[in-house]
Amino acid sequence: MKEILKTGIGSMPLVDATKNLEIIKEALPQIPHWPQMPQRGVAEHFVFQFLRPLTEVGLLQVEGNKGIFKKDETFPEKLTFFYEKYFEALEKRDYAFFAMPRESGEGLYLLVEKFNEYFPRALAVKGQMAGPLSILLTLTDENKIPAFYDPEIREAVVKTLVMSARWQVNFLKNTGRKVYLFVDDPAIANYGSFTHLTLKREEVVGVLKEIIDGILEEGGIPGVHSCAGIDWSIVTEAGAQVVSVDAFNYLDSLFPYKEEIKSLLNTGGILALGIIPTGPEIENYSLEDLYKDYERKVNLLREMGVVSDNSNIMLTPACGTGLLLPEHAEKIYGLLRDFGKEITND
Repeated sequence: MKEILKTGIGSMPLVDATKNLEIIKEALPQIPHWPQMPQRGVAEHFVFQFLRPLTEVGLLQVEGNKGIFKKDETFPEKLTFFYEKYFEALEKRDYAFFAMPRESGEGLYLLVEKFNEYFPRALAVKGQMAGPLSILLTLTDENKIPAFYDPEIREAVVKTLVMSARWQVNFLKNTGRKVYLFVDDPAIANYGSFTHLTLKREEVVGVLKEIIDGILEEGGIPGVHSCAGIDWSIVTEAGAQVVSVDAFNYLDSLFPYKEEIKSLLNTGGILALGIIPTGPEIENYSLEDLYKDYERKVNLLREMGVVSDNSNIMLTPACGTGLLLPEHAEKIYGLLRDFGKEITND
């Protein structure tokens, strides 16, 4: 009998890191994750969690809860200073300048501090970060043009994310466990859409691959999560070792890429199935529903030749729970806790 691997996507609705960690402790003793807490406000916005170096050197201006790049006469000097810090960190393998500040990642710091006490049986630990497309299509210049379309800005953002990923992998290594780091990037869905016709595939793969390569070089296991239907061949081509899909809503988004997913699994990769709903459906969703959904969807993937058993499957919620009612999030983690005891390999 093999207990299925389980973890969470990241965000949780409570603003108390200790309470969130208690919930994770009960539900995910094998592969806990650190709780992101978006309800704490702007402190946990991705600008402050993953891009603070750009604000510190003045390349990225914060206005309210928005980040704006202003290419004024001081921009070249600031960009030069940024790259000095980047190359210095890379040469010394000291990523402290790119660290997430504690006030923006209390859940991350508390997880590492409490790890041995809370998770003595853990096989691994999971982190997460905002993805390059989701950031670069959200941030703009002063003319409201997405940052992705300015090569200088795009490169600086991606380099910052690479270093943030390197720092997080090393910080999570303090737990003494292997480290999964998921890049959360639903905005990959914009590739091929009418609103973003100028997005080039090689550029989308390139920005994602640079981050994944950084995770691998630090000894982490890179995953990519999307709670939207995307071109999953971009994810596999970029080198992700875990594909994390919202299987409650978008399982069929995998079907056109079944050969790529099968190849990933055959080489030791993992398919993380987000079967537990994180929408209004959770209100009346039961453990019995979860067992039925799991069996139905895994059987479908088996019939398609994508999977042969449960050994390369991980169970997760469909998406983060940070914007849900606390009682709904606790129900989701309760389902994670209770699921899997009767699952066996075929």
